[in-house]
Amino acid sequence: MKKRIVSISFIAVYLFVLPLNVIPAIKHPDTTIEMTHFISSLIFIIACLILSVLYQNLTSILSLGGMIAGIVIFILTKIEWLAYEYAVLDVIQGIVNPLYIVFVVPLFGINYWFDVRYEMFSIGTSLFYLLLFAFSLFKKWTLSNRR
Repeated sequence: MKKRIVSISFIAVYLFVLPLNVIPAIKHPDTTIEMTHFISSLIFIIACLILSVLYQNLTSILSLGGMIAGIVIFILTKIEWLAYEYAVLDVIQGIVNPLYIVFVVPLFGINYWFDVRYEMFSIGTSLFYLLLFAFSLFKKWTLSNRR
């Protein structure tokens, strides 16, 4: 029952944070990021940490997806000038937007302190997901050593 409540709470936090941060994330730097966006992203980080305590496997998959998404977004935005010449890169660029919305937008309120472009911020989110992955592996390792 406890795990079910945590799961539903995580989904609720995600569904709260995503629409709150989507407009500043898409329109940055033309719009300002406010303290409410920052606080909502902190709540999402806390929810991710709580989720990683109870669901190590799910958190590992989520964090691997976040790491890959951050790196892919960074690389593809750095070489997007090539997309005009090669159609394959244009198709791959279409993958960047969903990855950005799913993995980077919930954390975009943290950009309140950094105020960097979205490709640099996506690298920062991949660092967060790397730390989350390491935390979930450490938690899994300590649980297996207790038994």
